[in-house]
This record gives sequence, structure tokens and C-alpha cells, in this order.
Amino acid sequence: MRGDARLAAMFGGALPPGAPMAAYLAALHPDDLAATRERLRASLRSGAGYDATFRVRAPEGRWRWVIARGQVDAGTDGAPRSVSGVVIDATRQFEAEAQLRASEERYRTLFDAMDEAMCVIEVLFDTAGQPCDYRFVETNPAFDGQTGLQGVVGRRMRDIAPEHEQHWFDIFGRVVVTGEPARFVNEARALGRWFDLYATPIGAPAEHRLAVLFKDITERRRGEDELRRLAADLAEANRLKTEFLATLAHELRNPLAPIRSGIQLLRRAGADPAASARVHAIMDRQLDQLVHLVDDLLDVARVTRGQVELRREWIDLGELLRAAADISEPLIAAARHRFSLRLPPQPVTLHADPTRLTQMVSNLLNNAARYTPPGGAIELAAACEGGELAISVRDNGIGIPADALDRVFQMFTQVSGNGSLGGLGIGLSLVRSLVELHGGSVAAASPGAGAGSVFTVRLPLAGPQSAGAPGDQADDPIHLSTFRALRILVVDDNCDAADTLAALLGAMGHTTAIANDGHAALLGAMGHTTAIANDGHAALRVLAGFAPAVVFLDLGMPGMSGYEVAAAIRKDPRNDGLRLVALTGWGGPPIANAAPAPASTCT
Repeated sequence: MRGDARLAAMFGGALPPGAPMAAYLAALHPDDLAATRERLRASLRSGAGYDATFRVRAPEGRWRWVIARGQVDAGTDGAPRSVSGVVIDATRQFEAEAQLRASEERYRTLFDAMDEAMCVIEVLFDTAGQPCDYRFVETNPAFDGQTGLQGVVGRRMRDIAPEHEQHWFDIFGRVVVTGEPARFVNEARALGRWFDLYATPIGAPAEHRLAVLFKDITERRRGEDELRRLAADLAEANRLKTEFLATLAHELRNPLAPIRSGIQLLRRAGADPAASARVHAIMDRQLDQLVHLVDDLLDVARVTRGQVELRREWIDLGELLRAAADISEPLIAAARHRFSLRLPPQPVTLHADPTRLTQMVSNLLNNAARYTPPGGAIELAAACEGGELAISVRDNGIGIPADALDRVFQMFTQVSGNGSLGGLGIGLSLVRSLVELHGGSVAAASPGAGAGSVFTVRLPLAGPQSAGAPGDQADDPIHLSTFRALRILVVDDNCDAADTLAALLGAMGHTTAIANDGHAALLGAMGHTTAIANDGHAALRVLAGFAPAVVFLDLGMPGMSGYEVAAAIRKDPRNDGLRLVALTGWGGPPIANAAPAPASTCT
């Protein structure tokens, strides 16, 4: 075999000129030797060209990749005699290819294993040079789950989602034109998702290609939106609470001021009957207003806690509506409103709670009177429509903006948007709750601000029902104004409340007695004899010696509550037949673990 010095160097460097073929083959990698020999023999047999790739040992001991190419030389007889050609050192090429394959393998492994979605897209431009679409070139497995799309490679986004927003094309177009990567969060309404994306150019600028790494953040975004909504609701609730407390203070001061002034005037008026009567009438009206405010607050608390129980009975609709109008008449008359009542031509009987329905209609009338300028018109009407009764209150007052119609029944909402017209903003909310308890509905309508409004209550018309079960009404009620003379024990830690109740019983023509700390003085032989105890323990001490027929018992006393006193009374058989009357200022059951009220001192 003949080879030049460079060939000898390539095969180990120690081969002399004319070294046999075996010497060269000995330098080959054992794994490549058999295949190389077979290729050489095949070329000699067939006369075809020779092309082989194999490894040889370099002088430094490492393996070197070479490419051998040649042609078969024939003798004079035409038979193949030798092979002549070249041997090229391809080590660097093979190493580069191996590194590229390793790099591609790492890229593909990472590309396929990523939790985040990734795609390569080609941004498309229209004839005016504006980005108008993009084509998917490559996607990873996470792409399908993050987008909800499948089989998109080679397809255009406009074909997949025709409603896809233009802002996506504008952003991607800007990235490929400027060459500056972009990180952004955006919504794809056509896909119903939010994405957090990072887009960067890849390849030659003329290819307009981007690598887009992104993640579906729809659930996170919804959670953030919900948190923002809750924060806004809390802020609104706090604002309403603050406005409500300010309004409550104002509404309570309104009746308290004339009551206090009336007391001062009575002290100065002496025995002037006319002045005293006028002051008494004023104080009585203001006290009614104060009681109405407190009753509404307590009713709201009861409704919120689910403690309102309807006491249904068969009632005449006309009588109920007239009673509600009578309750609201002072407020309507004070504003000089014209009031009209329109009833169905035939009598209508309802099976409902008359107290609650009267309260509901009265609240609607009060609302109309309050939000109608003086001299306005208010109409209360009722009509039977199919299987429902429709009760409407119409006015020509300030009206309700369209965007506020759904809010007027919310707690603490003022129809006018401020508290200047009075009210706590709880009347309409209470109306809705009472109507729903009856299985009905209430709605507000208004042409707009300054055009008046109408509130319509719809109640189901019940068919005939049986009378209430026995025991629905209290048996053998006590009428203190007509009953025989009774011995009465008043138990209340509020000394002023106890004294005034005893005084009221005395004003009914009965002699009263006050016994503090359980020492009862049994005074008076005429009428009801009344003793007062200011705590539960004193009540039990007084009870045995006083032997009352009736006990007025405050439930929320410190130390020993009214419930505990009642239980102790019922345990003693000597108290059989004793009547207990509960007194409480709670809007619902007292909280069991609440701190006890501070003990009071009577002087």
C-alpha cells in the first residue's frame, strides 16, 4: 500500500512508506474494522466506488473520525487491481454534529417536559406591513392543556379562532420588528383565558419568528378579580356602615330633642292644661317615631337571624291597607301629600300575618312620603292578577335612577343617595324580607330621576285553609286593666325601667310598692300590689314572702339571668299557676357567652 506522510500521520504516525494494508487496518477502531474491510472487498469485487467512515487511533491515543473515498483501478485485462483515493480527517465535523445532536436532545427533552406552554410562531404581515395573523411552527405537549387547542402546527390563528383580538398580533408584530423581547399579561377572550407570556425573536429577522413561553393564569386571574370584588364589597359595606351610624345618630336625635325640650317646657308650664296637652301630643308623636325606628332595627336583626315567625290568619285586604294608611297618615299629612286608595271591586281575603303585612305596606307609604316633595301625590292600589295579589305604592316624587333600581332594597341604601331626606335605609330591605317570608316578591320601577316611582308587591293568593291548630293563641290572657286585683313582682336591674313600670301600674288605679334588694313592702290594700326586685337573687328572696300572682321578669340581668330565675321558680311546686311575663330589650336571644352586664345601683 502506498500513502503519503500525512496519511501515515493520520494512522498513528509510525508507518513507513509502503507499509502493508494490514498495518493501516490495525489502527482502526475494533468496532469499525469488520465493516471497513467488507466495504473495501465489495468495491474490489464490483469495481464500484469506495466510501467508508471509521475511527482510527491518533498518536496521542484518542480516536479520530475519518472519511475514506476512492475509486477502483482496473488492470489491462479489465479486472480490478487497486483502489486509489483520499482519507479526510472529519473529527471536528463529527464532534460538532454530536454536540448539535446532544444540544437538540437536551432542547427537545426540556421542550417536552416543561410545565409551561411553549410555541414557535411565524408572524404574518399584510400588504401594508401591518401584523395580521401568525402561523404555528412548533408546540410542546403543555401547549394543548394551557390553551385548549390541539393540532395547530402549520395552521393560522385566524383560522383557529377568527375572533382572536388584534392586540395579540400587534404585540407579536412589534417584537419581531424591533427585535426586543416582551413580557406581558393579556386576555384572549376568544379562548376564554388569560395568559402570562414572554415572547422573544428567534432565527433570522426575515423569518419573523418568535418563541413564546406562556402560562394559563385564568384561575389565578379569577381569584384576583374575586378578591378585588370582595375588597370593594367590604369597602362599600364599611362606607354604608359609617353612613348608617351617622344617619342613625341623626334620626335618634330628631325625636329626642323635642322630647327633652317638652320635659323642660312641662317643668316651666306649671298647671297650664292647654300647654301641657300640646307638649304631650308632641312628645307622643316623637316617641312613636323613636319606637318605630327601634322596632325596624330589631326586625332587621330578627330577619337576619331567621327569627321572624309569621302568625298567619285570615284577614280582609281592605282593612289591612286602611290600617297601614292610618299608620303612615301623620307623615303623609305633614308633607301635605294627596293620598288615594284603590281596592279591588270584590273583597279579597288573605291568609297572612296581618302585623307584618301592615308593617310592609306602611314602610312603602313612608318611603313614598319621605321621597316625594311637599304637596305630592301618593296612591295605594291593589288588584288580583291571576293567582297573585299585586299591591302597589305609586308617587310622583324624586324618582330612582335606572342604575339604582337594583340597589334600593339593599340594607342601609338611601334612595336619594344621601341621608338628607331622613330614614335609616333599612325600610325597603325589611319590606323585601317580609314579602319573601310570605312567598312573594317586590320590585321597584321608575322612569328616572324626578319622574316618580312605583313599588309593587306580589303575594300568592292562598286557597281556603283550616283554622289554626289549638294552642296557636295564648290561653287565658291577663288583662291588667280589667282583671281582679293582683299582687305583682317586677324584676329588673334597670331601676328607671322598674320604677316607671310600677308607676304605670299605679296610674291604672293600683297601689304600688318598691322593694330593693328583696325587701318587699307590701303596701296598699286596693288594686294590684306591686313589689320591685333589682336582681334575680333578690327576686327569689321576695317571692316566698310576697306570693305574687304575676312576675314581670327581665331576661338580661347580670349575675342571675331571667331565664335562670324562671327555671328556679318553676322548680318550686308552690309556684304552680304563677304567671311569668318576660321583659327584654334584645332584638333576639341574648348571646350565651356574652359578658354579663354591669351591675346597677338604685338610689
